[in-house]
Amino acid sequence: MSPTPRSASVVVPCYNYARFVGAAIESALGQSRSFREVIVVEDGSTDGSRSVIERYGDRVRAVFKENGGQASAFNAGCRLARGDVVFLLDADDELCPEAVDTVLAAWRPGTVLLQSRPSLMDTEGRALPGVVPGPHVRLAEGDVRQQMVETGDLRVTVTSGLVVRRDALERVMPIPEERFRQGADAYVSRAVAFQGELQALDRPLSRYRRHGKNDTDIGVSPLQVAVAFRKRAALMQNELWTIREFARQQGLEVAEDLGEHNPDLLFLRLGSLVADPPGHSIPGDSRLGLLARILASSRAIPPGTASRARISLLATALAILPGRLGVRPLAWSLSPATRPRWLAGLSAWRRRLSGT
Repeated sequence: MSPTPRSASVVVPCYNYARFVGAAIESALGQSRSFREVIVVEDGSTDGSRSVIERYGDRVRAVFKENGGQASAFNAGCRLARGDVVFLLDADDELCPEAVDTVLAAWRPGTVLLQSRPSLMDTEGRALPGVVPGPHVRLAEGDVRQQMVETGDLRVTVTSGLVVRRDALERVMPIPEERFRQGADAYVSRAVAFQGELQALDRPLSRYRRHGKNDTDIGVSPLQVAVAFRKRAALMQNELWTIREFARQQGLEVAEDLGEHNPDLLFLRLGSLVADPPGHSIPGDSRLGLLARILASSRAIPPGTASRARISLLATALAILPGRLGVRPLAWSLSPATRPRWLAGLSAWRRRLSGT
């Protein structure tokens, strides 16, 4: 394969997104540059997604299969891909019209994964302010293997912001299907990161739809926060498993306590403990103990970046406020959909003043 990619495949896994999958397919077919193919994997939906996909006939390569989860859908779609690079597009999201053209023009030799921050839209496709992840997250670039084996940390975007070189992707496939029924994009980003360098474009190449049922939504009640944090912590454990596996394949040493110095994972544990102490299952965790470890581990984040101040501030408030008083402000901070109208209006006013 040429060092400079010349063609692209778009893989769209779909499960019960009949309402949105047509817009996702249209966004892939409507690229400003001609490219190789759109592959849509219908993963045993029960809501009519199949009939929407069938309307496109031979304009897409459709795969209809029994439900197997995200990894199963990724495996089915990516094994058919023949483009030099593979775009991963969730069925509720959309590509910007110039996405393929921009990626192929910007791709650097040695890059195995390119990532960008999708802009936000609402259920009806209307633009919302902001990007995901937020600008306080510095997207990883370059050779990140040493960082991963020391801390378990990798700053990456959501599924629809990922583009992977097909030859690098083939080296890490198939994705373990039982372990990654959810979070298969995390396996891809970490496994591929062991194959070469990452590249970040700090501009939206896709649109992320907020519709109230996103995996990133956490709810506002203490129990909802606890459940969401524990789910995310479990997914992070699978990410750490991936790092260990590929480090071992390359003969790299991995920290024995991988993840125990990762501020994000420690923060999830703190949120779980504060929001629902009876349901927290990690013995020995305490508010102040986790806070001290979060503040110490967050020093690995470059000084002066917003993410360092953000996680330190949120963790401190969560740990020192009595009872569960810090839970609701935490939900407001992490999930805009949970914010009351007055706070959403205040945030919009602040963005207008700052011009963002």
